[in-house]
Amino acid sequence: MELTLARLYHETFHAYLDDYVYPDRDAAVPRWLNEGLAQIFEAGLLEADVLRIDAPDADRLAKLQADLRGRRPLRVADLLAADQSAFLVPHADGGQTSQRHYLYSWGLAWYLTFEQSLLDTERLNRYVSKEASKLDPEARFEQLVGMPLAEFD
Repeated sequence: MELTLARLYHETFHAYLDDYVYPDRDAAVPRWLNEGLAQIFEAGLLEADVLRIDAPDADRLAKLQADLRGRRPLRVADLLAADQSAFLVPHADGGQTSQRHYLYSWGLAWYLTFEQSLLDTERLNRYVSKEASKLDPEARFEQLVGMPLAEFD
C-alpha cells in the first residue's frame, strides 16, 4: 500500500506541475527537474495535516552518497542533458541507468529547493521558460544557479 501511495503522489505531482504550475504550453520543465521534484513530493511525510517535504529521504540520500563516492558518479552535465529515455526503466542494464538518473534528479532537485532556495524564484521561472529551453542544458543551468557548471559540480 505504501508503494502505491508513493507512486500516486509522484504521478499526481507531475499532473499538478503540468496543469497548474508550469503547463507545457507555457514552459519547458527539464525531465530531471520534473522527476526530481516528483520524488521530493513522493517521499513527503504527513504530520498533523501538513505535508512535510523538507527532510531528505534517508534511503535515497544514503544511496546517492554511496554512488557519489563510487568510481564513476553521474556528472551533473550528463544529468542535465539526459532525455526521457534515460528515465525509462526497461533498459538492458536492468534499470540501473534509470535508477541512477532518478536518484541524481532527486538529489539535485532537493539541493536546489532546500539548500539554495530556488523553488519559488524568478530564476526558476526563467529556467523553465520556453525561451530558456532553446539554450544548451549547461548554459541554461548556469543561469539558474548563477555560477559555471564546473564550479557547481
